[in-house]
Amino acid sequence: MQKIYLRIAAEALNGEELMDTKYLMLVLLLIAAPFAHQPRFVIGYNLTLENPYNVVAPEVSKAYYGELSGKPDYYIIVAKDPFDLYVQVNSPLAPKEARRFSFEILDSSKQPIVSVYENQSKWGQWFEPFGGDWYLTGPEYKARMPAGIYYVKVYNEENRGKYALVVGEKEEFPPNEAINAILLIPPMKQAFFGKDVVMGFLHLAGIVLALGAVSVIFLSGSVFSRTGKMSPKAVSIYYATQPVLIAGVIITVITWMLMYSQNPESIMATVKSVVLGVLVLLALALVLLVNPKPDEKTERSNVKLHGPIVLFSFCGWWLLLLLTVAMV
Repeated sequence: MQKIYLRIAAEALNGEELMDTKYLMLVLLLIAAPFAHQPRFVIGYNLTLENPYNVVAPEVSKAYYGELSGKPDYYIIVAKDPFDLYVQVNSPLAPKEARRFSFEILDSSKQPIVSVYENQSKWGQWFEPFGGDWYLTGPEYKARMPAGIYYVKVYNEENRGKYALVVGEKEEFPPNEAINAILLIPPMKQAFFGKDVVMGFLHLAGIVLALGAVSVIFLSGSVFSRTGKMSPKAVSIYYATQPVLIAGVIITVITWMLMYSQNPESIMATVKSVVLGVLVLLALALVLLVNPKPDEKTERSNVKLHGPIVLFSFCGWWLLLLLTVAMV
């Protein structure tokens, strides 16, 4: 992959041929470069031996994201010429989803010629940086195969669980595949890793709203006032950002309650819940206790505990954002 986009970059930056299409290809390749395989989403497909999924260009690296539902899944390879076969099976390293799988390679008569078993292989862990997900990496097989028809059977003892079947080692990412990889991330995260992308986006949006509101109040300078008074400008900023803070807190709390209920055993999730609870109390204090009103003589507003509340809120929302990113 690195060789591909470095070559395109060199062509685009060298000489007089500076075409927009090459820059577009370079950007797409740079985005999709960490995605080691062309993704194919086959969850929900009925992949029987009589109706297998067709693996086109078997030497080109592709990852087929599927799920066993009580029976094995089958894939077919039709090779007109000898080719280098590479097969590996992985699974999502996610709560209640990490399973182990075996696979077999069958010849044109549908008889097994290679069997790779889950309990006879060393399983490891791998982080895929493009989607930001962890995989349980399983057995692999590679060999030079003659032309012919082959089937790949994916199974385990229960014939249950989600898997990623990798076929091929040659990394190729034309622009259409780069776009396809980007578009497949949200549904793949939701169906394969059990992550609700829409809920995660709304949760992050709520944090950003609350953090932005607190940051504006913090940067208005009233926190650092030695007199404990707010200027008319700071008072205006306070009242203008208050609805944004309330909206951010409500969105963050509701989305986190729904997300936390799916994985309450996580220690990090419990820590985040405690931090969010403290931030809710600080937000209530900021809205209810801080009620700046201009003094008739000085035109500055006396406030109680304004500085500490804003300071702790500012630090707390940044901590919550850090915890959220760490748990992605």
